[in-house]
Amino acid sequence: MPSYLFLWNPTKDTHSFRDYDRVQAMAKAGKPYDTGWICPSRQPRPGDVAFLQRTGPKSNGVFARGVVTRGAYESEDGVRIVRLRLEAFLPIGREVPRSSIIAHAKWRSPWMPMSSGNVIPDPIVRSIEALWAVAIRGDGESVLHPDEVATPSQFLEGATRQVSVNRYERNPYARQQCIEHYGCGCSVCGFDFEAVYGELGSGFIHVHHLKALAEIGREYEIDPVSDLRPICPNCHAMIHRREEMMTIEELRELIQTRVKTPNKGAAPNGGPATQFGNSSVTEGPPSVS
Repeated sequence: MPSYLFLWNPTKDTHSFRDYDRVQAMAKAGKPYDTGWICPSRQPRPGDVAFLQRTGPKSNGVFARGVVTRGAYESEDGVRIVRLRLEAFLPIGREVPRSSIIAHAKWRSPWMPMSSGNVIPDPIVRSIEALWAVAIRGDGESVLHPDEVATPSQFLEGATRQVSVNRYERNPYARQQCIEHYGCGCSVCGFDFEAVYGELGSGFIHVHHLKALAEIGREYEIDPVSDLRPICPNCHAMIHRREEMMTIEELRELIQTRVKTPNKGAAPNGGPATQFGNSSVTEGPPSVS
């Protein structure tokens, strides 16, 4: 899945993000910012990752992350545009600097896109993702799951390979289609956060990518229904725990074997049973109404 860079120079474009604080607050509340963006390139397609970089004399860094929702088309004025859905923003002045991205990626070739819609090289994508995760956490949010890499210093080869898969799992466009099809119950153990935590847990679930990294080629296009499944954080962590990723069926069989042993899931001191101890294990993905 390619990632693309889109540029915003606020000194020249005063129309976009007029009320930036409100846009940022709405994104934090789960209301993404949908917008059209001038894009000379025809390459971006729905589902591709989009990063926005603020340019100009005061700042030059990545400040927004989202997804392409519509590929290039001609406006009535004859301008080529793509549609973006931006789901996370950093405060103005706290962008991820381009210089830091280049340094972290150890990128030695010139990289200074002058127009929107440029595909981002994979090493730079990994660098942006790492630094973005740290920056967004500093703004009170977390875009990484508990079992994912949390700091740039941990981006060794194995961690970098895992993030390549996690990019598919965190894609909001694919995630939404997966959940719309399967619901929010865990495909392994059946756990439903809303059923246990009420409104607090509504809509919360990880999305797991079924294909091993070796099966993903450069031209791979994700199918949210065939390639993704909703899965709870515990099962998600366990399914990736071995060097060779387990299948959903293998992990489900393991849980079924364990829950047959009495009290294996009981919490100490009389607390509530763990997810695996008392929850029923489903025989397949959650049913779709």
